[in-house]
Amino acid sequence: MENTSLGITLSNTPFKDNCRIIKVLTKDEGIISLFIKGVNLKKGKLLSLTSPFCLGEFIYKKGNTDLYKFYDGSVVEDNLQLRSSYQNIQTASKLIKAILISQIPLKEIPAIFSLLSTYLKRLVEFKEKETFLISFYLKILLHEGLLHFDSEIVSFTEKEVNQMHEIVLARSFSKLKNVITSEDLCEKVEKFFFYLIS
Repeated sequence: MENTSLGITLSNTPFKDNCRIIKVLTKDEGIISLFIKGVNLKKGKLLSLTSPFCLGEFIYKKGNTDLYKFYDGSVVEDNLQLRSSYQNIQTASKLIKAILISQIPLKEIPAIFSLLSTYLKRLVEFKEKETFLISFYLKILLHEGLLHFDSEIVSFTEKEVNQMHEIVLARSFSKLKNVITSEDLCEKVEKFFFYLIS
């Protein structure tokens, strides 16, 4: 039986000629691996669907292994704006890495799908990416029930803890833009995130 779901392409691995194995965060089934044949390297919707950050509708069927077979799909949002600068690509890649590290395959996580979809869409609005990234890491930790600021590996100052509380409590991206953080705090939160998730 074929399944249809919205999904965000997380990674793309070439396999033989014109084939790809992609990891997709689907709205309905969490992270799945799809085998796609006939990907033209120069053009076509399959090239877009197999590109990281692409939001699409995927039609697929489970095979005899954990690898799903792709049947068809369409691009909903290619998120090409993320490729407008190296900083955007780097930040979007960090969002994807956070998802791949924190989420197990085949676990239904619609809230995380919605979070990633929204953050990829809004990323280009942020000139300074530190607060944006910190917010994403903290929201995943909150979702996983791991958010606390005590750590053996990272020491936060009282000011930094207050900033992180302000970021977590921000109800909109416009309020998030008003929180001023630093590259140093972003690096600390990133280290903190991967320590708690691993």
